[in-house]
Amino acid sequence: MRKHHSTPLLVAVVSAAIVATPLAALAQQQAGAPTGRMEVTTASETARAEYRQLVTEFSNLHYGAARAHGEKALAADPNLGLATVFLARPAVSPELSVAQREAQLARGIAALANASAPELLFALYTREVVAGRTQSAQQALRAAAALVPNDADVQYALHATQRAGSSFADAIRMDKEFLARFPDYGPAYNTHAYTLFTSGDRPAAYEAIQNYVRLAPSQPNAHDTWADLLILDGRFDEALAHIQTSMKLDSTWAGGALKTGAIKLVTTTPDDARTWFARARDMSPSTASRIEPHYWVATSYVVTHDAKSALRELSAIGDEVTAAQLPAAAGALVHQRMAIVEATIGNKQNVAAHLAKSAEVGGANTTAHTSRAVVAYAAIGDAAAAQTNADLFAKAAPTNPFAHTLNALAAITAKDYARAETELAQSGPMDLLAQELRAEVLKQQGKTADARAIKEQVLKRVVKADGSPAVDDAKLAARLRAEKI
Repeated sequence: MRKHHSTPLLVAVVSAAIVATPLAALAQQQAGAPTGRMEVTTASETARAEYRQLVTEFSNLHYGAARAHGEKALAADPNLGLATVFLARPAVSPELSVAQREAQLARGIAALANASAPELLFALYTREVVAGRTQSAQQALRAAAALVPNDADVQYALHATQRAGSSFADAIRMDKEFLARFPDYGPAYNTHAYTLFTSGDRPAAYEAIQNYVRLAPSQPNAHDTWADLLILDGRFDEALAHIQTSMKLDSTWAGGALKTGAIKLVTTTPDDARTWFARARDMSPSTASRIEPHYWVATSYVVTHDAKSALRELSAIGDEVTAAQLPAAAGALVHQRMAIVEATIGNKQNVAAHLAKSAEVGGANTTAHTSRAVVAYAAIGDAAAAQTNADLFAKAAPTNPFAHTLNALAAITAKDYARAETELAQSGPMDLLAQELRAEVLKQQGKTADARAIKEQVLKRVVKADGSPAVDDAKLAARLRAEKI
């Protein structure tokens, strides 16, 4: 196997010119012809094996296990730059501040001075992803992938970036092309299953998830995803069985406890749900990872219209975020959600204040801020502010069908039901808020029975994000609005 040696000069040149330079050509000039799998430059076989397991766990979304293997890799070789860089990812080390994360990335890249070109390029890709510089991240990743065409992990990372934002048809086509090259790469069946399900091909989605379980029988995420599909199907008992399997495979799998609580919030009582949320919180290894279970506790109070208790919990979360020195987006999210809760009780002044704080902390034009601002302003009847934020969301994410849902919500707030109906025709098929808004349009058209039928379906849905255990604020808004039909 021919090696792609990096040099200190390559580190400096690529790091400085990453945005402007055609990295694939640069890497070829420095490194020679493509080969198979990316090297892991270390004299320690233990460090190499632990790093490869780190990547496997990360690809399977098992971030706690990924971190553990990364720490073992660095224990065996403290100068393993790839592991240092990987452990700077927010999903693996959510407790790092922005400054700490940037410093760790810099240390890791500096340690790669004598590593291969693909290693350096992959590290630079990671740095650019963490910094939110999408274009330069993709340049670095494409250059790395060109040098190691048979490395399934690198090729999958490239595949994931290429399919992002694609239509269902294009994403499914790209998935099939990737799986034709790497038929035994389990994580690819994970994303493929979600896409197939959302596109309406549920039999193919369940077949894909069965392949994931077959190829990765020890990975809790395989059964976790199967549970997600069943939750979307309303088959809660079967979902709970798969959640239990995932937690048996790994007793630290906190996402299983969160999903169980989310189901209980719909099927039993808030108190029962909170027991599971507390369990998830206790299972979480860091302050940062304990915040999501705390959000679910707050959500349980929102569902029961106990705004006072919800705001109390959200305020406590804000204190946790500040104490942990989490990134600005985490602090902004607290205020976005407080604005939504304040909107449910009609406190217009506090809605505006929290959204202003969110904009100050995390930016006024982010999709996270603008989407929740539309929900909050619509709840207090401010059609102009809702529309302004819907426009900002569409500008930031022009291909996202949720932009049409937000436009429809703003239109309904302005009593423009005809425009709302036009917008909803372009919303995503699995968008629960869009479904609820259709019910509002039907009610306005005098089709009360049809509206109430949709209402009942909305109220049976779990307010959990598809593909993760996080609270979905759009689904929560759908539930709160449906109750009024």
